[in-house]
Amino acid sequence: RSPGAPALRARPGEAVKRRALWIAGLALLAAPLLPPARPAVAVEDVGPVDLQELERERIARAPLHPVRSRISRYLEAATKAVDRGKPEEGRALLEKLDPKRLNPYERALVYRLQAHLAYFAGDYAAARERFEQVLAEEILPVRDDNRIRFNIAQLYAASQQWPEVITALDRWARYVEAQDSFAYYLRAVAHYQQDELDAALADARQAVELSSEPMESWLQLLAALHSQKEDFASAIPILEQLVV
Repeated sequence: RSPGAPALRARPGEAVKRRALWIAGLALLAAPLLPPARPAVAVEDVGPVDLQELERERIARAPLHPVRSRISRYLEAATKAVDRGKPEEGRALLEKLDPKRLNPYERALVYRLQAHLAYFAGDYAAARERFEQVLAEEILPVRDDNRIRFNIAQLYAASQQWPEVITALDRWARYVEAQDSFAYYLRAVAHYQQDELDAALADARQAVELSSEPMESWLQLLAALHSQKEDFASAIPILEQLVV
């Protein structure tokens, strides 16, 4: 702990508040920045999902739609083009494939690769659209689909479409057995951007509590939210942790 920390705790009042608010202001500038990563989020039924039953259905369905060798060659060639730093060649190869002539599994693989290509090109709306098309095929393993659902939430965050971030994360949460600390942080940022401070504070606290080693930006956001609500007694220990 820094040498000045005990004195800070022992000096309540306006000086402490000014320090907390100053650091909080810096934190709020940094907190919304997300790691790299417009159709509305697809509407799905609400309520819990029987993940085991869903996985059994996917396992049974996938062998009915094998990837043909010709399509596999296109996918492999497109991937290699991207690896060579020529994504436009990969995109052109995939555009030669007619989705109507592909089976559901082939379409899902093509759409997924197209989504990644759109993301690297900075076209987040197109990436989300392709990811939604992957989900609509209902053919990939559950874990793959759910990774895509979380990617969609991150893409909305990258576009600063905060209500859609919450909707996408709510959809993702139906398909996981345990919540994720980063998902709580992402929700906290989305709520904060909509001036929903109570919800943001609850999610930021969950993000920190679920992680054995919370990221600095998570602690900054949590401290900033406490400070905005003038709960300096809660903010100061977090700020001290940040300067250790």
